[in-house]
Amino acid sequence: MAKIVDTNHEWIHSRSGISSRHFATEENTHDLAIQAAKIALNDADLNASDLDAILVATFTPSEITPSVACRVADALEARDDILAYDLNGAC
Repeated sequence: MAKIVDTNHEWIHSRSGISSRHFATEENTHDLAIQAAKIALNDADLNASDLDAILVATFTPSEITPSVACRVADALEARDDILAYDLNGAC
């Protein structure tokens, strides 16, 4: 980050608590959300059919439409009547 903005690690960490940052080169937001959803379902021993809603909180969607949540629902082969939407906000 210090290479992008005129700052240094200590300045950023003391003001934000952030000690590292990662950039995805090939993956996009919906790819990462789909991977996370599959892991969460597996860890909870659930199927996509058990879900009533999929909510994704992001400020960096892959595209404006369809929403990341709808992409996740489609990839998981969730029920047709599932509620799926993104929550947008910035820090």
